[in-house]
Amino acid sequence: MHGSFFRSVLLAGMTMMMAASVGCQMGPQALKMGHPQYASAARSILDEQMLLNLVRLRYRQSPVWLEVTSISSQFTFDASGEISGTVTENVSQGGGINPDLLRISGNTGYSERPTITYNLLGGEDFLKRVLTPLSVENISLLAESGWRGDRVFRLTVERMNGLSNAPRASGPTPRRAPQYQQFLEAVDLMQFLADQDLLTFEFDTRIRTISDPLPVSKISAGDLIDAAKIGGEFKYNNDQTEMSLTQEQRVLFMRLAYRATETEGVARLRDLLHLSDDRLRYDIVDPALADFDPIENDNGLGNVAIDTRSLMGVLYYLSNAVSVPDEAMDRGPATRTLDEGGELFDWHELLNDLFVVHHSRSQPIDAAIAVPYRGWWYYIRSD
Repeated sequence: MHGSFFRSVLLAGMTMMMAASVGCQMGPQALKMGHPQYASAARSILDEQMLLNLVRLRYRQSPVWLEVTSISSQFTFDASGEISGTVTENVSQGGGINPDLLRISGNTGYSERPTITYNLLGGEDFLKRVLTPLSVENISLLAESGWRGDRVFRLTVERMNGLSNAPRASGPTPRRAPQYQQFLEAVDLMQFLADQDLLTFEFDTRIRTISDPLPVSKISAGDLIDAAKIGGEFKYNNDQTEMSLTQEQRVLFMRLAYRATETEGVARLRDLLHLSDDRLRYDIVDPALADFDPIENDNGLGNVAIDTRSLMGVLYYLSNAVSVPDEAMDRGPATRTLDEGGELFDWHELLNDLFVVHHSRSQPIDAAIAVPYRGWWYYIRSD
């Protein structure tokens, strides 16, 4: 009897020890369970915020940007246990044997206290970042990261050697239908030729002079330090008496394969962009460095000038892909865009293959992302 009793005590003690051991490992397990869920929730919040802001822009409302600056969480796990027993060795008056008693009790507790900090984005620096036109270098980085060239140009470029890509769509939805057909033809040709390995976008590093020549005697050590801070360097001119400030610059250029020069696609692309027929490389440049003159509109150009959108301009452009109900356009505030004949212009003609936001009265079940706004649900389909 007593051997059985002590075996039971031993077994119970081992059980409690195992429970305590498991409790000691709750930290790593909590991290494994909590980290993916917090990451997934943060991503979903950002996606929904972006979609909601696009819908707001379509309704001519101001976007609101909240940034999750920190997520901290405290996990607490408590475990306690008790074993008690009574060993009875006497025999009762009736001749029976009083049984041994064993009591086992335990208690566990788990709590989590998350702290999430938000920051409302705004201020002069933020506005400058979102309203400043993208640089050609920024666009080159997008192209280099694997984005299709035609999509990069359609999203970020307003004009290319005089071809318009709905420039007024970089602000609130315009009332007149945009001009974009020739621009779209040009970028489609670029992508077609790229798919045939006849055209590529490549990068080159060149030294650009960014100051007038200065006498060597007037350049101080402080000037050299200031130049280094912006990635610049003073270089001697040919006569060694003057120096100019130079800077290394990444240059995006379009290169045509030699075998492509006789194809109809290349001929049409050169015609659309007024490009010279006697070269295979054309730099992609800012308007200040361009051969293109919007007044003269000459042919035989040696580079491609692009006017870019700002980040806010890109968002306004994409907001036109938001399909809004008729009542929102009839009573406002969403703008109705009309073509030259006074008919409703369908923005999906321009944006359908890039991005579409649908709407419905009830919460959609086939949505990858969905947000409610003004009594409607706006969503992107999961397919």
